[in-house]
Amino acid sequence: MTKSEVTLEDLKDITALVDADMFEVALEKHLWFHEVSRESPGMGGVRLSYALASWIELGKKYPPAKDALIRIRDSNKQCLMEGNGSFDIFHDFSSINTYLNDLNDTYLVFLKLHKNSPQLANRCYSLVEPVLIDKQDYAVCAPYVLNPEKRYEYFEKLDVMNEKSLEVTPDHAKDQFIEYKDKSYTEGVCRLILILVNLGQIENAQAVQKRALSYRENMEIRNFLCTMDRG
Repeated sequence: MTKSEVTLEDLKDITALVDADMFEVALEKHLWFHEVSRESPGMGGVRLSYALASWIELGKKYPPAKDALIRIRDSNKQCLMEGNGSFDIFHDFSSINTYLNDLNDTYLVFLKLHKNSPQLANRCYSLVEPVLIDKQDYAVCAPYVLNPEKRYEYFEKLDVMNEKSLEVTPDHAKDQFIEYKDKSYTEGVCRLILILVNLGQIENAQAVQKRALSYRENMEIRNFLCTMDRG
């Protein structure tokens, strides 16, 4: 495995190896894919989604594969705890935990960063916001939404970037990408509104909703505050 780049074909090769019960070789290729895909164009999203999902499936059949993934997670965690972390390391760490179904570990590590490494925590916040909401820890969210308008603009800019990416997305994948793009924007805005409401910032929540609806009509965002009131 001396290639300097990876493609989706390499993931297909891993699937074929698993189907052939060549589990040890499949694990070796997963380890290689995980490292080389860091620098492979267009593989960033695949690396921390489809590839990890495939790795988890291998781990169900071949426990050493799961153990290897946990070791990578723990190595990233150690870097973060020792103050040597980065956004990329936290992204790896939190993504692996998502597929290991260990979001509590992500939550606890972020709390450490929140306390001891505020600049890094600020860069990583978007990755952990859904976990904080799941924990209903709105107090920890508070410093990252001090400027609700700026926070909203993050989701709008991301949506614009995704719109541009749509122009070069293959036809067979356009519908799926549109669904991802719209879901990402809608869920991000609704999370922001939810946080603001739970922090008692109703007027700011209403302002975010108004800004979002002026950007694009969205019934889920339009109805979100009403739904919360009924709840």
